[in-house]
Amino acid sequence: MKISLTLICEWLGRYEPELHGHGNGMHLSEVRLYQEGPVQYESVPSASEVLYLGTEDQFFHSGGKRIICKNEKEYIVLQSGNLPEVLNSVLEAFSYYARWEEECAKRISAGCSLSDILDIAEVLLRRPVQVVDGAQVIIGFSSGFMQFQNSPKWMEMIQRSGLPADVLSIFNQKYRNTFEQKETFYIPADIFPTAAWCRHIFFEDERFATMIVLVSEREFSKGELQLIEPVALQVRAWIEWNNQSDESASETSFLARLLDGMPNAGEELETRLESAGWKRNCQKQIYVASFISQYFYMEALLSRLLNEHSAGVYAIPYQKKLVILCNNDKLDHYSFREDLQQFLRQNNYYAAYSLPFLDLNHAEQAYRQTCQTLMLSNPVVGRLYSSTENAMQYITSIVQESSDLDLIHPAVNEIKQYDQQHHTDYYETLFTYLKNERNHQITSQELFIHRNTLFKRLKRIEELWPLDYENADLRFYLLYSFYQDHYDL
Repeated sequence: MKISLTLICEWLGRYEPELHGHGNGMHLSEVRLYQEGPVQYESVPSASEVLYLGTEDQFFHSGGKRIICKNEKEYIVLQSGNLPEVLNSVLEAFSYYARWEEECAKRISAGCSLSDILDIAEVLLRRPVQVVDGAQVIIGFSSGFMQFQNSPKWMEMIQRSGLPADVLSIFNQKYRNTFEQKETFYIPADIFPTAAWCRHIFFEDERFATMIVLVSEREFSKGELQLIEPVALQVRAWIEWNNQSDESASETSFLARLLDGMPNAGEELETRLESAGWKRNCQKQIYVASFISQYFYMEALLSRLLNEHSAGVYAIPYQKKLVILCNNDKLDHYSFREDLQQFLRQNNYYAAYSLPFLDLNHAEQAYRQTCQTLMLSNPVVGRLYSSTENAMQYITSIVQESSDLDLIHPAVNEIKQYDQQHHTDYYETLFTYLKNERNHQITSQELFIHRNTLFKRLKRIEELWPLDYENADLRFYLLYSFYQDHYDL
C-alpha cells in the first residue's frame, strides 16, 4: 500500500515533525537511507515513490544533525538525531499499512462479507464506516454503528436500509453536485444524524456505490482523510471479486442446470444429493432471496455460508438471486426459518419460499412460483414471504392479461358504489366475511366491530343484494371478484 508524506508525518508525531510541503500524494512505496551520488541499484522505483532519510547536513549541507524525511521537493524535519530509531519507526509505518492491505486481500479472496472489510476499515480509520449503493440503499456497515443504537435516526436508517423517501429526495436535490465527484467530500450533519466524509466508488465512470465515514467527536486529521481513498479501493476490490465469483459459481451448478431446463439435469442433481445423504422423494422446498440493492450481488458468498449451515441445504447464486433448495426431512423447519430470517436481516436480503414438493423435476416450477411471489412483495429487509400470500394477486393478473372481458360480479361494483354514496362499509364487510369462510367471530375481530354489528350489516347486505350465499360456486365467484377488484386498485 502506498502512503503519503502526511501519513509519515503523523506517524512520527513523537518527534515533533515539521512538514515542509503539502504531503498530499499517496505514492510512497519504500524508504531508503540518503546517500549522495548516483544510485547503485539496477532496479530503481520512480523518485516520487521513495522516501529518503538522512541528516540536515546530508541534504542541505547546513551542519545540522536533525533527521530529515525527504521525498522530491517536500520533506519533514524531526526533532531527533537518532537515525536508526527514526528509520525503524518509518519502516513500522510502511509495514503497518502494507499488512492492512494484505489482510484485506486475504479476506476478500477467502470470501468475506462486506461488513468484514468495513470492520477492518474501521480499525484503520478509527471511525464507523458504511456503504450505500447508487440508489442510497445501505448494503453494509461496520460494527461501530452499534454505538448509535440510542440514536433513533441512525437505527431507523439501518432498519430501512437507507434514508426515508422524503429525506432521500431532499438529499438528492441538495447534494446533486457531488454525484460525479471523484475526490473525498464532506456532508454536514443536516441529512445524516452526524457529519460524514464520503467517497464514491466508480466502475467505468458510473457511480456504483458510496462509502460514508462518520465524523465522531474528534475531527479527521489530514492523514486520516487520505486513508479514505485506499479503503474505498478495497471496497471496490470486494465488489469486483463478488460479482465475478457469482457469475462463475452459477455456471457449474447442477441445480442451475435443472432450473435452466437442461436435459437429464434432474437425475444428475438427484445423484449428487444422494451422495450427500439426501433420500429420493424427500420433502423439498425452494427459497429465493433477493438483495435490497439492485446494484450489488453477493449470492456466491452467501450461498457458501448457507451451505455450511446444514447438510439439508443446497444454495447457489442464480440469475442475480440466491436460490436455496432445502431438504425438509433434514431440517428443523421453524429453526431454519428463524436462522434464515436473521441471515437475511444481517445481509440486507428478503426472500420467499415455495410450496413443498417431492420430485426434483418440480423444482423449476417451484422456483418460478417463488420468483413471482418476490416480484409481487414489498422488498423489506429480513421478510420471508410464503408463495401462497400473493397467489390470488398472481391468478387475477393472469386472468386480466388473457381476457378483455369484465369478469367481476355486478354486485361487487354495486356494493362499492353504494358505500361511496351512503358512507357505509358493506364492501369490506362482505369481502372479509367471505375470505374468512363466513366465520362470524374471526370476521368481527378482523373488522374490529362487535358481532352484533356484523350481524346487522350482513342482514342489510342480504336485503339490498339478495344472493344465495349457500351456493359454493357463487361464493367463489364473489370472492374472486373482490380479489380482482382489489388488485385493480
